[in-house]
Amino acid sequence: MDSQRSLDALLQRFSLAKKRVLVLDGETRTSLAVVRSLGEKGVNVAAAACHRFALSFASKYTQHKLLCPNALNEPQAYQAWLLQAAGEFCPDVVLPLTDLSCSLCLAIEDELRELTSMPLVSADVFSELSNKAELAKTAKACGIACPAALSLPLATRSRIEEVAAVRAFRYPAVLKPAVSVVRARSGAIRLPVMYVDSPESVIETIQGRKDKRCLQVPFLLQERITGPGCGVFALCHRGRVLTVFCHRRLLEKPPSGGVSVLSESIALADAPVSQAVMLLEQYHFHGAAMVEFKQGPSGEFYLMEVNARLWGSLQLAVAAGRDFPLLLVLLALAKDHAAESALAEYCAALPPYQDGLRLRWLLGTLDHALIRLKKEPFTFLLDLLLHNSLRLSGKKRTVFDVFRKDDPRPFLYELRNWLLI
Repeated sequence: MDSQRSLDALLQRFSLAKKRVLVLDGETRTSLAVVRSLGEKGVNVAAAACHRFALSFASKYTQHKLLCPNALNEPQAYQAWLLQAAGEFCPDVVLPLTDLSCSLCLAIEDELRELTSMPLVSADVFSELSNKAELAKTAKACGIACPAALSLPLATRSRIEEVAAVRAFRYPAVLKPAVSVVRARSGAIRLPVMYVDSPESVIETIQGRKDKRCLQVPFLLQERITGPGCGVFALCHRGRVLTVFCHRRLLEKPPSGGVSVLSESIALADAPVSQAVMLLEQYHFHGAAMVEFKQGPSGEFYLMEVNARLWGSLQLAVAAGRDFPLLLVLLALAKDHAAESALAEYCAALPPYQDGLRLRWLLGTLDHALIRLKKEPFTFLLDLLLHNSLRLSGKKRTVFDVFRKDDPRPFLYELRNWLLI
């Protein structure tokens, strides 16, 4: 009750019910969690997406639906649209939610900040965090464990078969681009993470990339860490961590490693919180971030990446008691020392979040099952029947990512989109 009174006072102080927020990337589950969180607080929410069957368009909490160009195929048109939308809708805050939309917003940061607030790190810090090779160097300097890795700079690409270190590397391994998204005038391209089991597969994969934009990006050959993924999520104010939330990935899509389809909140003591905080402080981080680790067989945590934005399993944090969309908007609206202090005091007084809470993405779980069923039908069915491998039953409380009885249409939109794939 005290926490609710404190929150009500904070919302009144910031006049949140009178604010307008533009939520980008309305196609994503992250945007749906943001829209629901803010809409429940009475915020005037607009969602932007490049097609009319976007998840956030279906939510009862979305008051304005804005169709925009596809940021992946038309980045310049997207930026022009964004400036126009910010001028016409007059949002108090704009929230980009993907690496691509964040980078496009930061490229026109000066123009956008004249029209609205945007709780993001600087373009330089965002770029540094997005470069996995450079991030690993900084992490190691801080004493944070990282998987063994071999940098494959552009100069080696044309003669990759001659690089002795590639043949000497330990396999199986992971081959990943130094940056996940490459932008160009002709559009952007998302570069996937690939699993390789021999030097020959590395050579074949690199030489097989025909897209010229891929040829501009160095690759990283990285030790493959087998074990559960662990996320440390934080809200930061100019290098100071205000609040933290942690979860463990239980199931992913694809099953070999990818986005979470079933995750569980865990206690701070069970996650590498101190390492994540140290890293964010090193970058003087501002905004919301996900610091992703993997826990190896020996129990040690290895840093995988840092996402300088909100994340896919955001709804778990909200349901467990850490409303990051709300806190991020309040951070963007805190324009003076008194407001910043009020937000910091509220975060410090938050009660412990609920650990052991699970979040399930229903259609993601179905995809996970179908992939396994196609690849190893007998083993999968045996695991499902004998070991409850999808964790469909159990004592842990589970909430759903998209499906909600009080806001059902987003799930119907998602199901429609899934069936049309």
